[in-house]
Amino acid sequence: MKNDQPQTTYGFCMGNRAGWKSIRARLEKFLPIVTAQPWVYVHLEDQQQWLGEMSRRLGKFRMAYDAMCGRAAVRQAIAQGARKIILATYHHCPWLPQVKGVRYFIYCDATMYQLAQLGYNGQATDVSRLAKLMYGHGVRRQARAGHHFLCMSTWCAEALQAEHGVRAEQTTIIPPMVDTDYWCPRPGARAPGPLRVVFIGADFLRKGGAAVMEVAQLAEFADLQWHLVTKSPPVTTLPNVTSYTGFDADADGLRKLVQARDVLVLPTTADCSPIVVLEAAASGIPTIATRMAGIVDQIDDGTSGLLIDRPDAACLAAALRQYRDTPELLENHGRAAREKIVREFDVRVVVANIQNVMERVD
Repeated sequence: MKNDQPQTTYGFCMGNRAGWKSIRARLEKFLPIVTAQPWVYVHLEDQQQWLGEMSRRLGKFRMAYDAMCGRAAVRQAIAQGARKIILATYHHCPWLPQVKGVRYFIYCDATMYQLAQLGYNGQATDVSRLAKLMYGHGVRRQARAGHHFLCMSTWCAEALQAEHGVRAEQTTIIPPMVDTDYWCPRPGARAPGPLRVVFIGADFLRKGGAAVMEVAQLAEFADLQWHLVTKSPPVTTLPNVTSYTGFDADADGLRKLVQARDVLVLPTTADCSPIVVLEAAASGIPTIATRMAGIVDQIDDGTSGLLIDRPDAACLAAALRQYRDTPELLENHGRAAREKIVREFDVRVVVANIQNVMERVD
């Protein structure tokens, strides 16, 4: 029997800050392909000019701008017919209008409390009274209204439940994603030679660059090749260290650089769910990363990579020795990393999961 029910128009409201730029690009490409639904796209940074001017004037009250920007974006999507709307991120959701027949799916990687605990980008380790009032009330309001939360990690989902009273059934784990057809292993066998190490992080210090340089200077690792991709490379004369500054996300040159390396190191001091771990794993490259936040969902410790307990040189060096001294471990972890990413983090798998939850939640 023919189904005469009209399709629900979906909305997609997202900015391009930091790692969200890659996520937005991948979702905008694959959402219409996988879901075969009509979509309305609204970019948060394209809101009215007065919001931009207000952002500059608000200074430390940037959170108010984020909330107003989120409200303006979803109102624009609703005006264009969207009734089920993905909004990223949590920081844009406190003041969303409650409209009959409209359901929000709030995509987030961390709460304000989690970012403060991490000291993310120099943020204070406490949360301001204004932030507690705005987000505490706003997020609880969205939860009471029956809206849904798409969480990048178990870490994030548990925080929403503990901090804001969001019910477990209102959360779904939707991890960051990677196109595993594009990010794929290099053809042929690994070339002979010393271990080739890559570090990728625009913010060199926050991503653990100081620990990387400390290890690179150790005599026992002098024969390793170190490749640093960052916007703020260190000043160094080490002959085994090469820096790169001109790569954009998903750039072909970056992809080829990763494919030609053996291991990614990311002794990060503050991170939520770094996409670079997925890109390396999809390329068949295991990662050594700090055990924190959503990283523990991305790496099966001892199977598809290695997690270190502290972002320091001693922990990084100990993990690196395992791969240097046991080539078969490096190969096995690289293979397992690729398998895990294809199974759990491929963009087609993730988009299909997004479609399932949006169809399920009324």
